[in-house]
Amino acid sequence: MRAGTVIFMLHSHLPYFRKVGSRLSGEEWLFEAMAESYIPLLNLLHRLSREERPVRLNLGFTPILLEQLADEYIKERFIEYLKKKIRAASYDIIKFGLARRQDMLALALEAKKWYTETLQDFSERYNGDLVGAFRFLQEQGYVEITTSAATHSYLPLLSRQSAVNAQVAVGVAAYRRYFGRRPRGFWLPECAYRPGLETALERHGLQYFFVDTHTIEGGGSAATAVSSGGEWEPERTAPTGLTTYLPYRVRGSQVVALGRNQRTGLQVWSADYGYPGDGWYREFHKKEFDSGLKYWRVTDRRAGLGEKELYQPARAQERVVAHAGHFTWLVESLLAEFKAATGQPGVLVACYDTELFGHWWFEGVAWLEEVLRRLSRSSRVALETAGRYLDCAPPLQEVELPESSCGLGGKHHVWFNPATEWLWPLLYEVQEEMEALAKKFPQAEGVRRRILNQAAREVLLIQSSDWPFLITTGQAADYASARFQEHVQRFRALAALAQQEEIDPLQTAFLAELEESDYLFPELDYTVFAQP
Repeated sequence: MRAGTVIFMLHSHLPYFRKVGSRLSGEEWLFEAMAESYIPLLNLLHRLSREERPVRLNLGFTPILLEQLADEYIKERFIEYLKKKIRAASYDIIKFGLARRQDMLALALEAKKWYTETLQDFSERYNGDLVGAFRFLQEQGYVEITTSAATHSYLPLLSRQSAVNAQVAVGVAAYRRYFGRRPRGFWLPECAYRPGLETALERHGLQYFFVDTHTIEGGGSAATAVSSGGEWEPERTAPTGLTTYLPYRVRGSQVVALGRNQRTGLQVWSADYGYPGDGWYREFHKKEFDSGLKYWRVTDRRAGLGEKELYQPARAQERVVAHAGHFTWLVESLLAEFKAATGQPGVLVACYDTELFGHWWFEGVAWLEEVLRRLSRSSRVALETAGRYLDCAPPLQEVELPESSCGLGGKHHVWFNPATEWLWPLLYEVQEEMEALAKKFPQAEGVRRRILNQAAREVLLIQSSDWPFLITTGQAADYASARFQEHVQRFRALAALAQQEEIDPLQTAFLAELEESDYLFPELDYTVFAQP
């Protein structure tokens, strides 16, 4: 008899980058994730689907990401991006060949081959339809796709129930439009929970969500990074006596909480001993000056960029196999220990950002494939989706969960702190005004309806958790502040126009511009912001 079940949950999210520039904090972030994470993951799943024992795992896509992946403009720009990368690699091939740098020439040749095959996969194998390709895998039973808040909003800090309801409702509606069915699971952005969120989830037919380890077990968050907003000590609470090796029903509802396993999470994410920091893996930060391509390895994570040595793909693959073997052993051992201690099989939930694999950690996709293949063949553990697991092992205990997140300190500090506190009053004002507009115009028609629908889109974009996150971490603080304020200004202009007794068609020219630039959720009905 197996010791338990393993659930892989890969959460995919990027903010709205459509038509906001190509470099630094623009579309190129999205294109990198498409090329380095999403397409390789699709290829991986298709390879594994042909094997004797099928692999099953959970994939999450935020609605705002789905909108961009399905957008024809983004598809065209992505092809241009891949062709640019192929040209850059071709330039390096000539340069290294003339310099007789055979070691770097080999890496440049491999880079050109990699981007060329990625372009072929996107254009020919998947016909430019990545969302449809993932939908096919779900329909075949290999993956279970979860939804999330519409624009990855930090739900515990939203001041209005109408705003929470809108984020969930739009997320569910977008999922149904893309996947042709209702979602079962929901990814709480940043694993951020507050009591009562399960009510909004249950209202929309959602059955389970994921939380961080300390939300269930007590103690403190494992997050240790330092941000530009200050350094926070994790808030520690008394142990609860609960365990993430079991699911729990949230008291007062039928919604189930699944807790992330901390030990396996640290094994991948930890800056001190996580796999991606191995010296043989490809270095993320060092790039060739002209082409921007990456030809170096980590070497030593304490080494400066000038001390990095050239990448050796064969040695990196050896480390992939070794680390996959270690992770498989770790998962099997942890579940065996739980069963020996309790007499019952447990569940181990391994949650990661999809973009870690391939983008941040170049060899991560190969590692994931090796792990999934080993676990699918394991006689000690089962590999399942969350929905299928809960069908067979419904929770036997209900619990009350505390406010929490996976961020620094385990609560809300990353999103609400001295660096970001200025934006929340603006966000709250916008939410209240949108709710008032939905009440004042319950059945708007014609151009007024278009204006109110676009105003609702701007509110959803204002609510994105990415803006305070980027401000706090310092990754793109000025950019995030500007994006937030831009959407606030657009909302206010639309709200003022919507309330005019007679709307002059000449005054709506900018409406068409916004409908083109902030083109998302085409079926959105602004009345979703009415108080539920």
